[in-house]
Amino acid sequence: MQKKKAILFDYDGVLADTVNDNFQALYHAFKTHNKKIKKSDYMSLEGMSLFGIVENIGAKYGVKKIFFPEIVKEKEMFYKKHNRFRLYEGIEKLVMMLKDKNMKLAVVSGASKERLFSATNTSFLQLFDAIITGETVKNYKPHPDPYITALRLLDVTSQEAIVVENAPLGIESAKSAQIFCIAFTSTLEKSYLARADMVVDTVKKLHNNLEKIIGGGELI
Repeated sequence: MQKKKAILFDYDGVLADTVNDNFQALYHAFKTHNKKIKKSDYMSLEGMSLFGIVENIGAKYGVKKIFFPEIVKEKEMFYKKHNRFRLYEGIEKLVMMLKDKNMKLAVVSGASKERLFSATNTSFLQLFDAIITGETVKNYKPHPDPYITALRLLDVTSQEAIVVENAPLGIESAKSAQIFCIAFTSTLEKSYLARADMVVDTVKKLHNNLEKIIGGGELI
């Protein structure tokens, strides 16, 4: 395996335990239009930009396109008011370990820039060398553009990077960009993450495997 220089993290469901809060906000936003969506509707699209998620769910439930911007706005407002933001336990320690080893780091998320920066501690985000949000690229996950953009900003090749994801669309995006992908079973069972090169079920295992990959050791 070629020496790795960069780790690219998805945000929701990888760094931050936000998936349930995001669904509750989406549920509220669609309910204002008399549509009761299911969590599975959201989970199948998790990782996509917010507008893309609203567009896909809206089409499924017969919501007129004219209402999509309104639903996006309502979702973000509800999330901002009611979210219980928290990083996964052990994530800060993991990121600090990677910084100590001089790894380049990026967040690659479909979240809006406003939501990501308003909810997350600024000092934590400052640990990352690049932050890709839903507004950064035209084509979002599962398209490879988000991760290709991150590679360009970090000045590394696809063979020099590792992606950490939690959802099928994100894994598809990483693999389409030809990047080694580790999937974290924080929100979905292993069977949904089969396209990833490796699947881990705890932050500790993620930490240990990244440390071993960087150091050239055996994986566990």
